[in-house]
Amino acid sequence: MNTTQTQKTPDVQIKRRHFLAGAGGLTFAIGLSEGLITGAFAQSNDSKASLSAWVTIGYDDTISIMTPTGEMGQGTLTALPLILAEELDADWSRVKPEYAPPNPQIFGNPHPILNGGQASLASIAVPGYFTKMRIAGAQARRILMDAVAQKWNVPLSELSTEPSIVVHASSGRKIRYGEIARFATMPAEAPKISPEDLKPANRFRLIGNKSIGRLDVHQKDVLAIAKDLGELSAKARERKLKLEEMQGGCFTISSLGGIGGTKFTPIINCPEVAILGISRSSMEPIYDPKTKAFEARLILPLSLSYDHRVIDGADGARFTSHLRMMLSDVRRLLL
Repeated sequence: MNTTQTQKTPDVQIKRRHFLAGAGGLTFAIGLSEGLITGAFAQSNDSKASLSAWVTIGYDDTISIMTPTGEMGQGTLTALPLILAEELDADWSRVKPEYAPPNPQIFGNPHPILNGGQASLASIAVPGYFTKMRIAGAQARRILMDAVAQKWNVPLSELSTEPSIVVHASSGRKIRYGEIARFATMPAEAPKISPEDLKPANRFRLIGNKSIGRLDVHQKDVLAIAKDLGELSAKARERKLKLEEMQGGCFTISSLGGIGGTKFTPIINCPEVAILGISRSSMEPIYDPKTKAFEARLILPLSLSYDHRVIDGADGARFTSHLRMMLSDVRRLLL
């Protein structure tokens, strides 16, 4: 099943009126298109943006960076924001990744395999977004520095950055990104940044830093995951789930057993890559060759649908078999 959304328009023109910034902060809107980055930002107290942007800097120094792909266990939820944060010179402890909504015009992957489409597949998230997200981070950093140079009436060349701080060494002045977000004004167009303007690898502070842990679910144990699922399930039953709580996944579990469903074929929801359908369990007679007799056993029907471009059929079968084995004796989950 095709879950890719492709981008046909090579240029994304971003207008001031199209943006509402994140809560109490400065939102940069950087569109990644074919070699061209156009951008804008705005200030507002609105809690939502009419068109999602790449990075938002809050007055409290929180930096929210959009992740355009789903987390499939390879660490993109950490890697992609980290790439942008490197060039932004952000304090990593203040960075909060957020999943981007499906919008290939803004969040499309320029890798030749996708050609501007937005999907999670083929291990191309990092190579596809690497240079583009670095440029986006460098543009945001330049806008912050330009704002400080104008406010302090100093040449841009005299300014530098430390993690989430702009520094004027000659006078000893420093100012946090969150403070800059309060007075920065929108440039007519995004700063021109070429690959040659980016940091050399020997100056990387975040990229390649093995001490930085992953931010995704792999840091949680079974009990923590169960707690999260329980809370989300409760919200779903009460119809209190927010839109952002239903986005960003790469795998969905859908159950129709509670309403009497017996068998069904779930449809994959882009940009996810697989969905597991669960039907109503029932007691069924199962023949046991060891005892040569039928035994009553509780049977839970499972149906796995997956994007064949991402998941090999044999891997899908192995996953289903492994899941059956784990569920048949839940003690294995605790090992």
